[in-house]
Amino acid sequence: MKKLSKLLFVLLAGAVAAPAFAANVNVGEVTFKGKITDKTCSIHAGDENKNVTMPTIAADQLDAPGKTAGAQLFTVQVENCPGEVKQVRASFRPDAQVDPVTGTLKNTDMTGAAKNVNIQLVNEDATVIKPGYHESAHLFPVDPNLHTGTMQYGGQYYATGTATAGTLTSVTTFDVDYN
Repeated sequence: MKKLSKLLFVLLAGAVAAPAFAANVNVGEVTFKGKITDKTCSIHAGDENKNVTMPTIAADQLDAPGKTAGAQLFTVQVENCPGEVKQVRASFRPDAQVDPVTGTLKNTDMTGAAKNVNIQLVNEDATVIKPGYHESAHLFPVDPNLHTGTMQYGGQYYATGTATAGTLTSVTTFDVDYN
């Protein structure tokens, strides 16, 4: 009986010590910090659903994957921002409209659609915005006296292959992030 008790004790001690030792081998910690406001900026009436008319270009300008052409800028204004909001940016959502390979907006036109061409989102300086990576979109100041701000972004044609002539419609959804 004593041998069985000692054996059981040794086995139990090893079982308890092993997980404790293993748990300390690669210990890490993640701390989340954030801020919740009771009020946010409003998107200016007329800017919540923008229609951007892209320039007409020749298909041969998009004759290879990755080529871009025909950039067109647009603005989104915000107003009624709380006093603590100093900067704003659009955070473009990575929804079903986004090509997961290129990070561009798919052509959803159903009739007469151009082939092998999407829309790539860009900042006002032509740097690329990747939907889902809100840091890729530039921040814009909020006027502390007027409590308004204007964000400027753009879209450009993006070849996913050799483009063909046709029409293009792409849609993206965005949220307004505050800093």
